[in-house]
Amino acid sequence: MDDSKLRELIVYIADRMERTGHRGRGRLKLHKLLFYSDFEAYRRLGESITGATYRRFPKGPFLREESDAVKTLDPNSDFAYRLDWDFRKLPEAKRSTDEAMFSAAERSLINEILDTYREHTADQMRRLSHDHPGYKTVRDGEAIPYDSAFVSTSKPSDAAVEFGRQLIRDGKWRQAT
Repeated sequence: MDDSKLRELIVYIADRMERTGHRGRGRLKLHKLLFYSDFEAYRRLGESITGATYRRFPKGPFLREESDAVKTLDPNSDFAYRLDWDFRKLPEAKRSTDEAMFSAAERSLINEILDTYREHTADQMRRLSHDHPGYKTVRDGEAIPYDSAFVSTSKPSDAAVEFGRQLIRDGKWRQAT
């Protein structure tokens, strides 16, 4: 895991959420945006951005290393959680991000994730995360495997089903041993 990249990603997402007026921009949503950024990077770029571990919990995936990362960020000059009127923890970036920490492809992907979910509340993000294949395959408290980013949640097309059936009929389908 890349601790410095994780810390910078936390600051980057918190900064962008605040600057672009994200709905429901609390700690819960931050965790989901970190999760989607890392898992989508793994799927598209071949490796996650941070290498962090995400665990399944009833409110969706949570970053295991979050409290350690936040403890190493200066609350006066880097990042802090600010309590909202309803005691929600709002992530607050205290500085600009060192964008050189991320490749152009990573920045583009992170920005795409942030733009996609800008109007989603934390509760909507929680519900969406429960549909992620990795979340569905593990029990509460267990780590969500990055490889699950490659599992499709879409029903296969009729053509794909027929192709599979044809492989079976032709004896070209092998069972894994």
